[in-house]
Amino acid sequence: KEMDSSTQSNAAYEGEQIPLKTDANISQSKRSVVTSFVALCLCCMLLNFASKTGLKLNENINIYGNVGIISSAIITGCTLVAGMFLPNPMIYILGYWWILFTFIITVVLYTSAIFMGKLSWINFVASGLLGLMTSPFETVKGSFITELSMNYAQITEQTTDIIIPRFFGIFNGIYQISEKNNFRNENVDEIESN
Repeated sequence: KEMDSSTQSNAAYEGEQIPLKTDANISQSKRSVVTSFVALCLCCMLLNFASKTGLKLNENINIYGNVGIISSAIITGCTLVAGMFLPNPMIYILGYWWILFTFIITVVLYTSAIFMGKLSWINFVASGLLGLMTSPFETVKGSFITELSMNYAQITEQTTDIIIPRFFGIFNGIYQISEKNNFRNENVDEIESN
């Protein structure tokens, strides 16, 4: 349990033990922040890859009745509407990791719904759920990275002006790996169609 300076001075005045910042505590705290950051980076990269690949797959498989294109429009519309209302209440209620977990579940449901064939309503419902969870997921990414970088800056006693851009740069570098892979898949589709 960490104390701010006023709590420490009050604790010292009242004769309580003040937790000291030892090298072991600092390295354990740094390791915890870095582990959470790496887990977040990998989770977001894999989720982005899965959702974008599922979206392309849905557009290519479900071409009859434009089910794939309609479900893409549903995802976009739900994301736009949900972005105005859902992120803050959901973060308050569920927290960061539960929102990531719920987004994983919606990506799995969406991917499963792609293969339902003629039951297009299941595809539309799964698309709506994915669209509703996309905005909280995107908000959680930014909030969680900011919080982790501020914790790391406090532990290492560096300024947040240096650490926050560093964390976002590393995250975006890892996150773009999945974007490059999706771009490569689009180029293969264009080459095969020609």
